Amino acid sequence: MINLIHGDAFEHVPNLERHDLLLTDPPFDLDGQHLQRLIANAPVDHVVLLGTLRQIVAACATPGYTLAFDLVLDAATPKDSKSYRQPHYTHTNVVYLRQTHVASIFDRRRGQREDAFSASYWPSIVRAPRDRVADGGYAKNEQAITDIMAAFAAGRIIDPFAGTCTTGIAACNNGCSATLIDHDRESLLNARDNLMFIGGDVKAPN
Repeated sequence: MINLIHGDAFEHVPNLERHDLLLTDPPFDLDGQHLQRLIANAPVDHVVLLGTLRQIVAACATPGYTLAFDLVLDAATPKDSKSYRQPHYTHTNVVYLRQTHVASIFDRRRGQREDAFSASYWPSIVRAPRDRVADGGYAKNEQAITDIMAAFAAGRIIDPFAGTCTTGIAACNNGCSATLIDHDRESLLNARDNLMFIGGDVKAPN
C-alpha cells in the first residue's frame, strides 16, 4: 500500500505509525536544525538521507543516531551538446543513520544491484544518471533508489518530501509499503496516477 498525504511533513511525521525506514531527499534549502527535528521525531530507527553536505553534517549530529555508512550517487549527465567528452559531473551525498541501540538492517545480499556485477560487490558509489534530463527534469534515478532500498530489510518506508514520488516507485518495485508526504497536492495527484499505472495499491492524498 502506498499512502499519499498532502500537507506539512513536520506536522504529519510525528503522528505516523511505526515504520522501518525513513528514506528521503529533502529540499535543498532545508536547514540543519529543522532536519534534525524531523529525524528525531520520526517513528523510525533507521534513516537513509540524500542531501547536501551541510544537511548530512547536521543529520549525523541528531541525538540518539549514529552514522552507519555513506554512499555517493554518481549523476553524471551529458551537456546539451551531448558531448560525452565533456559531461556535467554531479553527485548526491547519501548516508545511512541508525539509532545507536539497534542493529543495522542493511544486507547487501538482499538484492542484485543494477550497476554491480555480483551480489558480493556493493561499491559505495552508485551509478545514478538523472532522469528526464532532456526536458529539464532533475528527478532522482528510479533504479538507483530501488537498488538502495532493496538492500535494507524494511517493509514500511516513510518519505516526508515525496516530490515526484521516486521513493514510492522504488517501494512498488521492492514490494514495500510507503507513506509519502508532500505539500504540493498537484505533484501527489500526478504521482498517484503514475503509481497506479505501474500497479501500485494507492491511497489517494487526503
